[in-house]
Amino acid sequence: PCAPARVCAPDAARTLVFSDDPEDPAVSGVLYADTLRKGAAYRIYVYHANGGTAPRKFSVVVLNQGAAMASVRIERSAVGTPGADYLGIGKDVARRYLAPPSPRTVTVPPGARIVLDPALDAATAQRLELVHAIYDVTPDADLKLSVVTVGPGVDAAAATAGLPLLPFDGKHARGTFPDADLAVFVDPLAGPAGSKLGRLRLGADLVDPHLIGRDATTGNAISLVGNFGVVYTMHPAAGMVAAVAPRGGAWAGASEQATVVTALPGASSFVDADAVRLPTVVPGGALRLMTAGSSSLPVDLVVTSAP
Repeated sequence: PCAPARVCAPDAARTLVFSDDPEDPAVSGVLYADTLRKGAAYRIYVYHANGGTAPRKFSVVVLNQGAAMASVRIERSAVGTPGADYLGIGKDVARRYLAPPSPRTVTVPPGARIVLDPALDAATAQRLELVHAIYDVTPDADLKLSVVTVGPGVDAAAATAGLPLLPFDGKHARGTFPDADLAVFVDPLAGPAGSKLGRLRLGADLVDPHLIGRDATTGNAISLVGNFGVVYTMHPAAGMVAAVAPRGGAWAGASEQATVVTALPGASSFVDADAVRLPTVVPGGALRLMTAGSSSLPVDLVVTSAP
């Protein structure tokens, strides 16, 4: 049965800037672009593979169109090593993202474009290799953000103004989605301790409806199937234990509780027949959960009252 739960987006929920279409471009161009508003909190999600034969990189470029110096506070960041193990890279990036952060600030001179993160800009993908990164950022001025792909020897910031917008192919998603943080309050289960099981099915448009956003390059509405990039903060009732169990195929992710980060699963990935217990949440605490890119969904959060 479905466990009784209450799901909401907290007031501080970030807006997700999501770039995954076209997922595997073979030519240079702009993959997604939007304006970051002053003081707003964003999560930037970059997920692209090299669909060409020559090496390629994927960069986040920020433009300051104002007359004063601007800055971007990077509160969290995670950049994966390019490779062909898409699910493994997704799990590694989720784990790095949830790890204790090392915030930093980058400045953007007036009228200038800069690369947001030189580490991502330096990541070169060979044919069919994935480049994946996640950033939590807050700008102190309105700034234009572009996710671009160019050859490894090209200055991405300098080239952006002359790059074409690559067409949306509809196979994946790109867009800007509000409310990309969800708080999940799991209520006590009925019955004696240890005798009842409940589940919350995530990524299936049930407990957590697919985020609805807008492709800023076209103005079209778009749905984020699977809610990749969403951080779930679980608040279980006292004495409750939980496990995750895939229901759509191979799944991976990461969890964090009291700064302790756990890669899920400990091996490479797991499938429908498997389940793994999540770390026990301390009284009054919470556990954060993120699905890895390339995971198959849905996934069940199975809960029970500890005997």
